[in-house]
Amino acid sequence: MAQFSGLRTSIVGGGILCIGAVAALGAALPTFRKYDDRTNEFALAERKKRAGTSETK
Repeated sequence: MAQFSGLRTSIVGGGILCIGAVAALGAALPTFRKYDDRTNEFALAERKKRAGTSETK
């Protein structure tokens, strides 16, 4: 893209595309926005497991 439009335009365009991709993924995958590691069963089990292993070191 920089070859055709310049470096500054390429950087700004890439940033805009990145923001657009994040917004699109957030809209397409609402469970990612609602994820809470304080209530997720797997995250709680991993945290408990890691807390148990750190005490034995």
